[in-house]
Amino acid sequence: MKFKRYFKKENGFTLIELILASSISLSTIMIGYYVLRNIIEGNKIDEIQFGLNSQVNDALDFIIDEVESGERIIDKESNIRSLNNNCSFPSGSTFIFGIKFTNQSLAKSDYIKGGNEFNLSQIDCPIVYSLKQSTNQENGPYELLRYGPQFNEKGLYLSPSFNDFQNSTILENISAKYNYKKIECNTSWKSLKTIRGFSYCIDNFNKSIEIQIKVENNKNKIANNPNTSLLSSGGFSRVQDSSQVSLIPSPSLSGGNSPNCIGGECCWLGVCLKSRKITFILDISENMDDDFGHRNGEIINGKWSQSSPEFLTPRINGQGLITYAISSLKNHLNRLPISDSDQVIFQIIAFNNITQKYPDSAPIKLSNSTRLAAFKFLDNLKTEGSSNPWEGLCSALINESTEQVILVSSSLPTNSEGTCAGKPASSPNDYAEIIEEYNRDSRSLSAQGSLIIDTVSYFHNFCDSNKNYFNKDWMGKISMGDESQCTHIK
Repeated sequence: MKFKRYFKKENGFTLIELILASSISLSTIMIGYYVLRNIIEGNKIDEIQFGLNSQVNDALDFIIDEVESGERIIDKESNIRSLNNNCSFPSGSTFIFGIKFTNQSLAKSDYIKGGNEFNLSQIDCPIVYSLKQSTNQENGPYELLRYGPQFNEKGLYLSPSFNDFQNSTILENISAKYNYKKIECNTSWKSLKTIRGFSYCIDNFNKSIEIQIKVENNKNKIANNPNTSLLSSGGFSRVQDSSQVSLIPSPSLSGGNSPNCIGGECCWLGVCLKSRKITFILDISENMDDDFGHRNGEIINGKWSQSSPEFLTPRINGQGLITYAISSLKNHLNRLPISDSDQVIFQIIAFNNITQKYPDSAPIKLSNSTRLAAFKFLDNLKTEGSSNPWEGLCSALINESTEQVILVSSSLPTNSEGTCAGKPASSPNDYAEIIEEYNRDSRSLSAQGSLIIDTVSYFHNFCDSNKNYFNKDWMGKISMGDESQCTHIK
């Protein structure tokens, strides 16, 4: 018997079907590849953009932190040598702005337990931010540099000396372009300044700043365009100075004779200049010593009320009386103009039981050289002895080159016998009467007019006899003129 085997016929894929299937598979793979590639590229771009934004934010935070701990913003390159002729910044870079600092602690041990005494060091020069063309083209056109003292992990500066200043790169990839949407300055502030990808506005007192930074990354371009970041931030100095509590002298008082400066720049210890012919008179008796113990208390209902401790050593912004007086006077002289069109004639008189002067003969024009000589004179002063302001004050009274006096003291003057404007005197009351009479009957009739005598009563209030332990108002009496004033600082 024969068996037949039957097989069911099945047709296979044709060549066309195979080619079509392969094409579809290949297309799917390619589409998947490109989608995945775009996702990876997008993530990479996002990562780069996030990195750029983070870098700019970190730089802005760092700069603003220094602004807030500084005293004043310097927006003119010519002013960076105001404290020290050795002040500078890296050559080949473009000045953006600087930050002037108050005295700083260099270690935690600088703060003595109790909080009323500090061991602070003066930073020689302002910290300067500048812009320099990058040597590494992969990092973008420009880099932001900081030139100043280095600091440790606790934020304390390692050294205040300009000899130890170092240059650091704060931010790379700064754009070279100017054509970007910039911040708008407050209408009452100074005009916007732009240096490449760095723009900023500051207020008229150089205390507040708003900064804008544009960066671009050329490594990973999008459609031949670099990745960019444009961010801004702002802050203000938290260090109080005279610009925050003093105003420019009233034109009605100054008669247009005051120096051409703004706000606190024209003021020392809250007293503003009303003339370009100014004499500074500084008490250097033992009462002004940083470690001198002054009686502690206050006047309540017209009577002295003793406080505990019985004596204390006063501090102003962490500094002793003479230290603060000298450092603030230096800062004041630094801010005054030295141009020929706005000449300032000045003299410094220091007194205890003797009188010292700079210059010794007569007031002199303020210039870079005379200012440095004045700083040297101030640095060599020693606090000792009793207080006799009369020789210096009376010499200013009859000097035609002096139109305003600012006298600073924390002491009661001794009853020194002498002469003032040719008349004998033996007590503070005698001197006050002679000064008032000479101002009224002689100086007021002359070309220079009456001498303006502004006084600053340090710690004790000698402006009013009812406001101090000694019941004396000798500073208030010599500041009785129409334009004169007595100011108390405690």
